[in-house]
Order: sequence, then structure tokens, then C-alpha cells
Amino acid sequence: MNRTFTIASRHEGPFPSVLPPLRGRAGRSPTLGAVISGIAATLALLAAAPAGATEGEVRKIDHTHGKLTIKHGEIKNLQIPAMTMAYKAKPNTLLDGLTVGDKIEFSADKVDGQYVVTAVRKTK
Repeated sequence: MNRTFTIASRHEGPFPSVLPPLRGRAGRSPTLGAVISGIAATLALLAAAPAGATEGEVRKIDHTHGKLTIKHGEIKNLQIPAMTMAYKAKPNTLLDGLTVGDKIEFSADKVDGQYVVTAVRKTK
């Protein structure tokens, strides 16, 4: 038995709609498999950006000490104003693939009294 159902195609919320509306065969509502595929694709896109991300620019990379100097905007979760500051990267592999001048989005937290970058990704 092939069951279909209708889902709302109107987008609401803080994230732009990046997927086309789902359509089933012959104009019918999408199957459950199509809906699950759409949800999985959306989750993959959302996972690409660190939660609570702050925009910044890489100013210095210190692989020896696992530190990253970033010129950034306000980090709201830490109540840190816009500035240039060095952060410990945890894990150190976050530094891999970064170069000075890269535009990034990153998440930071305070761990054991030290500000730490916990997620980072390059932006365009």
C-alpha cells in the first residue's frame, strides 16, 4: 500500500528555505520517504553552521599552542563585545584547513575559566 500525506510548504522561521517544495508522483502529496529525505537534507544544511555562530576573520594561527586569533563581532552567549582575541581551539583539529585571512563562523564557550573555540567553519 502506498500512503501519501500533505505537508505545509510555506516557510516560517529564522532559516531561509533552501529546498524546493516536495512533490509526489503525478502531482500527489509526497511519500513518507520523500519527506524523510527532505528532512535529512535540511538537517545536514543546518549542521554546517555552528550553533550560536559568530562571524569573524582569522588573524593568526598558532598550531604549537592550539590557538586561533580572531577578529570578531559580539559573542552573545559569552557577553564578549566585538574585538580581536586569541582563543584555544578544542579540539586542535579545528585549526586544520584554516589560513590567515579566512572569513569564518565560529562558536565559543568558557571551559575551565578559559575561552575556547568549539566549532568553526569557513564562509565565503
